[in-house]
Amino acid sequence: MSKPLSLLLCLLAATFASSGERPENWIEVHSSRFTVVTNSSEKQGRRIAAQFERMRAIFQQSYPGAADDPDGPVLVLAVKRKDQFRSLEPSTYLSSKALPLHGFFVRAADKNYILMRLDSEAGNPYPLVYHEYTHLFLGQAEERIPLWLNEGLAEFYQTSEIYDQDVLLGQPNQQHLMLLRQEKLLPLKDLLRVDEKSPYYVQQKKGSIFYAECWALTHYLMLGDYAEKTSKVLQYINLVNDDVDPVTAATRVFGNLRKLQRALERYIAQTSFNHFETKISTRIDDSRFEVKPISRMQAQAVQADFLAASGRLEDARSLDPSFQHANDAAQEKIVVLPTPQTDNEIPDEISDDLPCPLSQILHGASERAAEMVDNLQRFTATERIEHTEFRKNGKPRKGSEQLFSYVAEIAQGRAGAFWIEEYRSSKTMSDAPPLSDTGTAAFALIFHPQKIANFDFYCERRVNLEGGWVWQLRFEEKPDPRQSFHQIR
Repeated sequence: MSKPLSLLLCLLAATFASSGERPENWIEVHSSRFTVVTNSSEKQGRRIAAQFERMRAIFQQSYPGAADDPDGPVLVLAVKRKDQFRSLEPSTYLSSKALPLHGFFVRAADKNYILMRLDSEAGNPYPLVYHEYTHLFLGQAEERIPLWLNEGLAEFYQTSEIYDQDVLLGQPNQQHLMLLRQEKLLPLKDLLRVDEKSPYYVQQKKGSIFYAECWALTHYLMLGDYAEKTSKVLQYINLVNDDVDPVTAATRVFGNLRKLQRALERYIAQTSFNHFETKISTRIDDSRFEVKPISRMQAQAVQADFLAASGRLEDARSLDPSFQHANDAAQEKIVVLPTPQTDNEIPDEISDDLPCPLSQILHGASERAAEMVDNLQRFTATERIEHTEFRKNGKPRKGSEQLFSYVAEIAQGRAGAFWIEEYRSSKTMSDAPPLSDTGTAAFALIFHPQKIANFDFYCERRVNLEGGWVWQLRFEEKPDPRQSFHQIR
């Protein structure tokens, strides 16, 4: 082993050892409407608060007649490790068969809580911000929103893309579409009756189908209302609030449920989907947010209060013996966000009749792409460029070879937009070749959670690569010019 490499490994080992011994630092970020308590960085804490503020602005513009703000303060608890999240989630979801969570919303008697995961396995945290704020907003409505529609609307807004003041709403959820195209849909009469105790709401496999179909039905109905200038979704909500059975209400408003189911199946099978575009009228400046460090004991007190609000009072007292809750029955509602099943590995040997696990592959690739953007930021390589000139008869005339030091930097702006910068410096003294490749590094972002829905993916075949079986995929960019990938530089 060379000296530089040995020294690097020693430095890395020392860094890991010292970081494991160092206590975690917690901070509190205050915006005008939200408080974020996190053990992540100040930069991420500010971004989380800013995205919540942007989502609030979107809802205030879209629903001007709705309640302005939640009755109590909104506290966002954003933890950067999976084990920390697991120690705080509701006991209902701690079993091995339960639906995996990335976050959830709790409305207590005196305040509102949102718990978020920030680890790389959880992927991009901002869809969770949009999902949970939707639950927070709907919780303020005077009307009772049926569970399937409550989750459908949260999933609808979850795919929002917010670039400072430019907003895309209701973009297709590629993972839901892939799941629904592979699995049998729930009959609508069953979907409409699912409640918080149903296995379709808490169990992993059934829950994934439920959330995906809620999104698809909501997307279909909302875009249909917009295209036809109707308000059927609102009519349905009004009937339910008049104590009409959810299935009867749906039949009155949407018509025959079997016909609606067939229309939904055709909708899921189509290759392109519409969405909304809008702008936020106010600019959110996260540099104006107040940030202050808090002690480990203060962070534990916040976590204990959250555990009590979510129904785990004994665990709250175990975490903080001095904790006393004003109302042991504070829990009013818990709304959860699932994550697709990703535990099963692709087998080393693949039989000829084994279907391609496309949804699983894309989910894993999407997680790795998000991890790369969050943690890598820059990578270097030695690039070899071979240049050959040809005569008119097709025979080579002369050739040259050059070595370059190549650096690619990946950055993501506060509003979510990406930038790719590439740098080359020649390791040889010869002239630069007339042709060179640019933009290759950007292709890794095709699988990023913010970009993956802009492409159609297809399994082509399985091939043996370096002694192992892998799936070969083909992808095509969707035709919408507003989402063209060439805009990433």
